[in-house]
Amino acid sequence: MNSNELIERYLSNNLSAAERTSFELEMDKDPEFKKLVENYPVLKKVGEGILELELLNEFENATAGLNTDNPDKSKTKFLKVGLLVASVLLLSAILYFFRGKDKPSPEKTEEIFIAYYSKPINEDTFRGENKEKELSLDQAKTYFDLNQFDKSVEILETLLAKPSGENELKELEYYLAHNYLNIGRYQEAKKMFLSGNDPQKKCLIVLCDVLSGNLAESALEENCSAR
Repeated sequence: MNSNELIERYLSNNLSAAERTSFELEMDKDPEFKKLVENYPVLKKVGEGILELELLNEFENATAGLNTDNPDKSKTKFLKVGLLVASVLLLSAILYFFRGKDKPSPEKTEEIFIAYYSKPINEDTFRGENKEKELSLDQAKTYFDLNQFDKSVEILETLLAKPSGENELKELEYYLAHNYLNIGRYQEAKKMFLSGNDPQKKCLIVLCDVLSGNLAESALEENCSAR
């Protein structure tokens, strides 16, 4: 039984009396281990990518409720947003110290990528359709479909500086995230997926962390379906 399984059994009261006594004696002897046990539920959420999604949803809900016509309510909302920002910064610090130590080999990365990633299809490319007002975006999509990801990224990053509207911004971030993922810029891809609305959002975030070495491959089995 590994340490994670032992901690989970302890926290869920599934140890025998003798095992529990031995476990608690070990915590008394090792303050760092005791701290790990106390923080384990949070660290587990971090490891599964769930805490980041929860914080993102809380942030979106808080900012959506800001009301300039009611200063008192807005003040409360701003305070909540500030606390959420502080939580995100704390989470980033946790990630810095606890992640990135087990990045898979190039061969393993390719194996995982093939097994769990499905490239989105731009149907307009195959129908030969183009919208003149979105020509540059369409060119980026075409480069993406042709696996010329660097050219696609160059166009998308230029357009991202001055999007024509909210819909185009979301589409730019969507394709940038998938481009970044395909060229190994996993943490940049993850940031885009976190703020986007991709149907496979949770799986893609976990995939980015596994390929970065921030999560064990087993996290994919829990959050994704292999192709």
